[in-house]
Amino acid sequence: MKWISVKDKLPKDDQTVLMCEENQDCLPNIGWYEAKDCIPGFYVANTLTTIRMHVTHWMPMPAIPKDK
Repeated sequence: MKWISVKDKLPKDDQTVLMCEENQDCLPNIGWYEAKDCIPGFYVANTLTTIRMHVTHWMPMPAIPKDK
């Protein structure tokens, strides 16, 4: 999977993603994109903190490993 610039494409509404915040050395956070909010933005999982307009890149979550 490759990182996607927010300038090129945004995730689907309520899609869980890995995301890189501007000026944070791109340490990935897990969160989601909320498009239906009055001010759309990215949210960090397990908090109510909004990191709107600071996310530069995102990618879909990888598939969950399956035991065989």
